[in-house]
Amino acid sequence: MFHLLRMNIQRQNTIKMLPIIKKYQNRRLYNTKVSNYINLQEIEEMIKRGEEFVVIDAKTNLDLTHSTLVQMIVDKETRGYSVLPKNFLKQIII
Repeated sequence: MFHLLRMNIQRQNTIKMLPIIKKYQNRRLYNTKVSNYINLQEIEEMIKRGEEFVVIDAKTNLDLTHSTLVQMIVDKETRGYSVLPKNFLKQIII
């Protein structure tokens, strides 16, 4: 129990130090570091440059980084890019 609490506190402290991208209900993304709206392609460029960031829900402050990254993969797949091998996807499901 204490281990989980300590991990949560460490994660919160890490999030506080990273640039924040706020995701609004209308799916718009706002980069607080540069004070402007961005899109998923710009997040992809940030990743390519090795930039660290966190995506949070603007209303609830929940961490949406993971789901945003998954959304980016799904978007690429639906545009015809095979991002992940089928066997890897099957392993994730299991």
